[in-house]
Amino acid sequence: GRTGSATDLRNDLYIRGCKLYADVVKEHALMHLSEQEYDHALERHEEEVMVRREALDYAVQADVSGGNHIQIGELKLDVADALMKVGRTNDNWGRLQDAIEAYDETLKLRREVHPDPFHTSCPASLLDVLFCLGDIYAKKGGCHEISLRYFLELNRLLRKKNGSRHADVGAALTGIGKAYLELGKIDKSLKALSGARRIYETTTQWGQRTENEQTLLMADTLSAAGVVFQKMLRLDESVETLTKALEMRNAVSDQQDPLLAKTMNSLGTAYAKKGDYRCSLQLHRDALRVFKASPSKEVYLLDAAQSHTYIGVANKTHGDIRGAMQHFKAAKRKFSKAGVPSNHEELQIATKYLSDFEYLCAKATHMNQGLENDYDSLVSADSAASSIASSSRYRR
Repeated sequence: GRTGSATDLRNDLYIRGCKLYADVVKEHALMHLSEQEYDHALERHEEEVMVRREALDYAVQADVSGGNHIQIGELKLDVADALMKVGRTNDNWGRLQDAIEAYDETLKLRREVHPDPFHTSCPASLLDVLFCLGDIYAKKGGCHEISLRYFLELNRLLRKKNGSRHADVGAALTGIGKAYLELGKIDKSLKALSGARRIYETTTQWGQRTENEQTLLMADTLSAAGVVFQKMLRLDESVETLTKALEMRNAVSDQQDPLLAKTMNSLGTAYAKKGDYRCSLQLHRDALRVFKASPSKEVYLLDAAQSHTYIGVANKTHGDIRGAMQHFKAAKRKFSKAGVPSNHEELQIATKYLSDFEYLCAKATHMNQGLENDYDSLVSADSAASSIASSSRYRR
């Protein structure tokens, strides 16, 4: 009996020691995050996972009778929480595949402890990993069906757990709306986003979110709704909605937030479609500046390519042909790196203008007309490329 008690005490002390050390490492990681030192924060989060796994493995090996399932369950949740931090840090840093692996393992461990998410012992906060998975697959091009599945499951579970008026349900509906938007299902997208807006406008159930976090949730929904209005050619509504979203983001975001740049991009595109290239040009330039400053800029190559495209269109409209060519070339490089299909409309705009400009350059060179000194010939590319500009929905 004494031997057993001594062994139990030694096991308990070792597990407690591991947990205390992991807590210290976690605080160091948070300190690095506050300084935006993502590489050091990630190292500390990974160390925390390792230490908490050690505590879990030790508890499992020591539990020869199989009667210590409560403590083992708690230790599994500790590992899952640490993995969530690894996932989020990788996510913020643009390492999407590493983040997905961490989120997947988090979901697996949480389901082992709570196989029935509707049971009262399973808090709704444990479902946040479904939101993270839906969001990260939305960022990972070509995975919008997967993103939609996670958000639909999250919406179903949250309505059961929290009721239909909780802000978390609004966040899930926004994810659903954004996924439908990318899949071209505009009516379904608008329905989901409108549902999210109604919740945010009336709910008092914000959970533990700060006022800034509440503002960002609403801005995210408005940004997506503004793009939907563009697709429907309701351009005045698009500009109004996106302007409000941008004001919200500017009030609470730092100038490295890529979602701030995405909203600028969308509003700039709305102005371009309305024919206001001055506003469009400034917004897309601002968006590029933010994308370049973001630690996860590689994730937003497609958005940066769109900025380059519309800066090129605005430059061409104002007669800056050389500047237009530079931005169209940059757009093509980024579209290629992002792996978009050749029928992508903005890629077609950049390709069409470039081919027309390059044809005129080659023709001028062949005729020994220094193109730099023959401005009129270069500007004539405008009429040669006008078919794509007038027919594309991006110039309406």
